[in-house]
Formats: sequence, structure tokens, C-alpha cells
Amino acid sequence: MDLSARLAALSDPDLPAAGLMFGEDAAAMLGTAQSLFPVPPVEATPRQILWQPGRQLVVRYKAKNRGLPGTESDIVAATGDAIPAQFKDGDAGQVLAWKPADDPWLPGLGSVLSTQAVSDMLRSLGVEAGPIRLTMRVYRPTRRAVIQVAHPQTTLYIKVVPPAAVAGLDAMHRELAPRIRIPRSLGWSKELGIAVLEALPGRTLRAALADGTAELPAPGSLVGLLDGLPQLETPRQVGGPTSSVPRHVGLLRRVVPECGDLLDELLERCSPAPAGDMDDAVHGDFYENQVLVEGASITGLIDIDRMGTGRRIDDFGMFTGHLAAFAMSAPDPDRVRTYGASLVTAANAVVDPTELRRVAAAALVAMAAGPFRVQSPDWPTAVRRRLEAALDWLESADRLATDETSLTPASASPHRAARG
Repeated sequence: MDLSARLAALSDPDLPAAGLMFGEDAAAMLGTAQSLFPVPPVEATPRQILWQPGRQLVVRYKAKNRGLPGTESDIVAATGDAIPAQFKDGDAGQVLAWKPADDPWLPGLGSVLSTQAVSDMLRSLGVEAGPIRLTMRVYRPTRRAVIQVAHPQTTLYIKVVPPAAVAGLDAMHRELAPRIRIPRSLGWSKELGIAVLEALPGRTLRAALADGTAELPAPGSLVGLLDGLPQLETPRQVGGPTSSVPRHVGLLRRVVPECGDLLDELLERCSPAPAGDMDDAVHGDFYENQVLVEGASITGLIDIDRMGTGRRIDDFGMFTGHLAAFAMSAPDPDRVRTYGASLVTAANAVVDPTELRRVAAAALVAMAAGPFRVQSPDWPTAVRRRLEAALDWLESADRLATDETSLTPASASPHRAARG
């Protein structure tokens, strides 16, 4: 079965519109939203899929239009709980479609995609008038967007979230920016759900890893970075990767049913973390794209939305799992694996090595649907590789449980993931 047919075959009994949104009739379905198109689309290719089985489905399409050669539209369609209450009509098969600028969950997005509106916003913040360039760096429909603003004097980032979340986001940045190197909040709007953040120097650690000649910070400096995280004035508990495994396995059973036995094993062995101390300050989503570097120095930490109180080992395990996944597509896989193995060695000195590997496995399960979500070429194979890598980390944990001498970088680099 080719991938388009495989995608079209997916279904969700509790979301009757799912088959239409995945299938070849998606273009016809979108065409009924006539206000979105000058002429109906002839083709709609999924480029991003956010699916919570039984609850909601959001698909972002690249739509090609009849009679307009070379033109494409970026369109989002949603069903289930992803439709805001004010738009629901009581039909379980209802689909709501929009252009990104009109995302009903992100009312500020349209404004920050307008150069005039952003120029006015910058002037209100004391930035002199000048030409600006807007680049959408992140867009996860219904959830968040990040717009980069390039100005002759400065670079800024505008984060767009549902309005109910923006006050907490701004408060966290204002509380923590004097204490750790994170972007300062320069202003925010409750009505629009936007926060304007300063740009920190450096580039992501992922970009540095992909640059085969770049100097990298010592993995031990990541340990120091986590050691320096402060507690929030009003702590909030943050769960780790092991707690989310059942939810992710539920989606994966639909996406890669041929991996059922493997998923059964992972679900059994990636059990939720044992009860214990949850009083460490944690980032909550710690991986190589959240750390900014210049050469061997760490220059900042970004995307702090999930910071709170939890287990330090979950941050290390998340980072380790992400590096294992990144190595599967990185320009220089060995460079990434070597760095990941060094991080595991550094982390072994401060957290339980066996539990670290279990958390890394759980992180890989949590990320396994990623290739499906972004519709990577041959996504079924890519999903399976991440699941197999998770099993390798569990086997590594089992070896450690019986043989402490296996604490080596070689044992920390799963053999199936090492196929690159």
C-alpha cells in the first residue's frame, strides 16, 4: 500500500470526519469552504497532523488551486474538540477550516503576520521605525506560533498562544529572566494572546551539532545549566516522559498497527515513574533545540513554557531521547551519537543510570509519531525505527541492572538507532 492510500485508510470511529480529512476527498471537503479559496482546490496534501484519537483531529494542508498554476494555499481543517465551542453546530462530523492567520484559537496570529501591525507594535515598545521582515518559525495549529521579527536595530520573537495562557507565559519570563539567561518579555497582550520576547545571542545546539566543524559545549555544562534552574515562586508539578507513554501508544496503535507487539512490550516496560521526589526545578521540554550556544559556551535557554517542579532525571532522559532521534536524520549521525553518549556519561554521575535509560526510552516513544505528524517520506519506517531505538534503551537499562560495569558511552548508544 502506498503512503497516500495508507493515510486514506486511517479512521477514527469517534471522529466521523477523520476519513474525509485523511483521504483523497480532502480537497473536495476544503472546497466547500468557499471563502478560503478564489477557486476550489484540486489537491490537498497533509503536511502536519495533530491527532488525539477519539477527541480531536487537526490537519494542515498544502492546497493547490484549480486555474492558478504554481500557487498554493496553507489551510487548516479541524474536527472534534479542536473546533471552538462558538463554532460547533452539534454535528459530530463537522469540520471547520481556516487559513493560519484566522486560527480561532490564536486570535493574535493574524495581527503579527501584518508588517504594519507589527511596526506599530514595535513603536509602542520604543523601537524606531524601519523596515521589518516577518518569518513564521513555528506554527502548530490551535496551540502556538512563533514569528521572528528582523529589524535593522534588533531581532525579536513574538510568541502567539491561546489568550488564556499568555498571562502565565509573560509572568514566568518576567520572574525568571533576572535569575537565568532566558528571553525577557518586552510586552504582552491578553486580548490577542501574544508576548514579545527578546532574541538571545547564539544558535541552537541542534544547529551546532549539524555543523560538522562547530565547537560544542561540554556535555557537563548541560548538567550545570539544569543545576542553575531556579524554583518558581508558585511551583507547578511537571510530569515526565514515562507518564505520557500510554497516551502516545494509543495513537501509535492507529498509525502503525503492524508494530502492535512492539508497542505492547514498550507499554509494559515503560511504566510510569515510581513515586518519589518531585521537587527538582525542571525545564519540562529539555532538548537540543532549546539550548542556545556560541562555540563552547551556552548563551541561553528558550521555550520555558513547561518549567516547573519535577524530576531532574526526566530532563536528562528527554534530552538523551531527542539526540537519539536526531541522530537518525542528522547530517553527521556519529557526531550526534558521540555527543549523546558523552551526555549520558555526565548524567550517570548525578542521576540513576538505569532509570535514565528508561526515561530516554519513554521519550522516544513520545516522539515516535513525529514522522507521521509531519508526513515525512516513508514515515511508517521512521516511526518503527524510533520504537526500536526505545526498546534498545530499555535493553541497555536491563543490562545495567545486572552489570554496573556496562556504564560506558558505547552501551549508551543503542545499536539499532546506530544504523543512522
